[in-house]
Amino acid sequence: MDIYDELLNIVKTESDLEEFLTHENKWEYLYNFSNFRKNILEWYDFKSDAKLLEFGAECGALTGLFCERVKEVVSVEDDEKKRLVNKARNEKYSNLKIISGEELSETEELFDYITIIGNFSIDKLKKAKSLIKQNGYLIIAIENKYGMKYWSGEERPDTYSRIQLIGIMRREGFEEKEIFYPIPDYILPTEIYSSKYLPKIGSISANSPSYISEKITTFDEPKMFDMVIKDKKFEEYANSFLFIAKVK
Repeated sequence: MDIYDELLNIVKTESDLEEFLTHENKWEYLYNFSNFRKNILEWYDFKSDAKLLEFGAECGALTGLFCERVKEVVSVEDDEKKRLVNKARNEKYSNLKIISGEELSETEELFDYITIIGNFSIDKLKKAKSLIKQNGYLIIAIENKYGMKYWSGEERPDTYSRIQLIGIMRREGFEEKEIFYPIPDYILPTEIYSSKYLPKIGSISANSPSYISEKITTFDEPKMFDMVIKDKKFEEYANSFLFIAKVK
């Protein structure tokens, strides 16, 4: 049984996934089932009559949240086993349609919101441009290439800096409306700052957790964050970005 068969079995047999997590600490369970995942957009004021396209839905960690907030949700996931987990997990929502990327290529629908939460790519950005309404919003969550935790021992992802991502978005026809900064990251955020409300010295008081493997911490992250906050450089060293953008 692979991990997705295991997750599907858990969804079908456990009535309360948060209760299940109180006695299980496997990273795959936390990543797919924790309600902390929803913190990234639970606060966002979606238009209730909107249509939303969710790129890379995986096992549906955010799908249910979207179904509760908007009129119609189309969740795109190429992996069939992940789609099965999502379907079983969110079967109570009548406003949900789960499809593959191949099926998406056949749609002529336009959407008020398009989300790319993790697993960002230029191809997805180009596809989003073709499917978003003129007054629609693109929502992207992504790791920061220069995030503080990657200097302190965490494996650095193959991603972009804040300036690079702004440039890519503008080149592909989007302009940023606002940029947010989830702490410790966009996956399991506990706080979300913005350019209008940045952290103060002392606001970040703990090292970023390493979820998958033990890391050797090479310096004191809170102390380094205090330094960049003091020098007004926090936005360049935040671990993750949450971009809200519109078509130019």
